[in-house]
Amino acid sequence: MPQGGYIIEDFLIVPSEATNNISTKKLNLFVFENDLTTPPIEYFLTDKFALETYQTREFWVTTETKDRLYIKLLDKEETEKFLDLSQYGARVQETKGNRDITQSKYLAFSITDESGQDCLKENSLYYNIAINYLKRLKDDYLKRR
Repeated sequence: MPQGGYIIEDFLIVPSEATNNISTKKLNLFVFENDLTTPPIEYFLTDKFALETYQTREFWVTTETKDRLYIKLLDKEETEKFLDLSQYGARVQETKGNRDITQSKYLAFSITDESGQDCLKENSLYYNIAINYLKRLKDDYLKRR
């Protein structure tokens, strides 16, 4: 077993205290292991969604089903504040020379509908749409290695 315990094989849905700009409710998070040897995900998101700057962490997307959803990427400090992932170990063990220490070991996204309802709640009408959308986004990002 790796140092730290369990491995996040694909992703986890984790309850949290996090909120976003359109919802003050506590949101569930889509969490996966970051590849610290690749350029930060902010650059990927900026290119993919034509965001104003790489510091833009909250934005609207339109899914294949034409649903408009609001995504938030937690920054490193928020991830550490809202998530206790201490029981998880990294699948990819990086060395000091090949990692960006400003990046978070795990990436966490929230996703809400236009009314601010959490799409990652199991009883959400958007649950499967949101999971599939974030899983494709994760896979696209991790393919860039």
